Amino acid sequence: MLRWNQPVALGLIVLMCIGIGFASFADMPYERQILRLACMANQFADHLVVLGWQFEGVTGARVDGDMLGASKALGGGIPLSAVVARADLLEMWGAGARVSTQSGNVLACTAENNVLETLTAPGFLDGVNERGHVFVDGWKKPQLRYDLIGQIDARGVYIGVKRVQNREMRKPAPEQAAFILRECVKAGMVFEKGGYFHNRFQLIPPLTIRTETIDCTLEIFDHAFADAEKQFGPS
Repeated sequence: MLRWNQPVALGLIVLMCIGIGFASFADMPYERQILRLACMANQFADHLVVLGWQFEGVTGARVDGDMLGASKALGGGIPLSAVVARADLLEMWGAGARVSTQSGNVLACTAENNVLETLTAPGFLDGVNERGHVFVDGWKKPQLRYDLIGQIDARGVYIGVKRVQNREMRKPAPEQAAFILRECVKAGMVFEKGGYFHNRFQLIPPLTIRTETIDCTLEIFDHAFADAEKQFGPS
């Protein structure tokens, strides 16, 4: 039985569905109060650099988190997760509290160091934001051309696009979304489709994506949307 010889820090961990879905809690005061107790985000390693301890980019509310759980992209494709917190909080655990067979894998930690060196390199994040603007601007013409493109959300190069039957009524169109995904796969492009109604395209490319790749992506989508209108008729 493990016995603590010093005070134990107790708190509340709140795990929001963020990142891909771009959920916003800025207008929910009670969420801000909960997030002040403890914040935990587990989507993308670059949150460590882009957001630091500020969760404004994820939640829309400027809330300082006590602890950050990071995984997925942290190892650049190699499985790795990490817990980041203030030194005074982690030191309360005491020596040996974080021992595990899976802890400190040399290969994974080396990959993570390379990822963080890339993310913190001068000008890297500025380039990510610039390509993000290119990606978002590239959706404006198709959105005007096709009524089936509903809400578009963006954080940097991460884009969320909802497929609707009619933009005015905003009725979800999961069948058309599935058709467009299949057409894109045929053209050599794979992306994630999700959302509560399975009508949301979740585009989460690597932060190193090139502008040429973004242009190619938009072109494939344009052809797929045009084929969807032929298949299902205009909205």
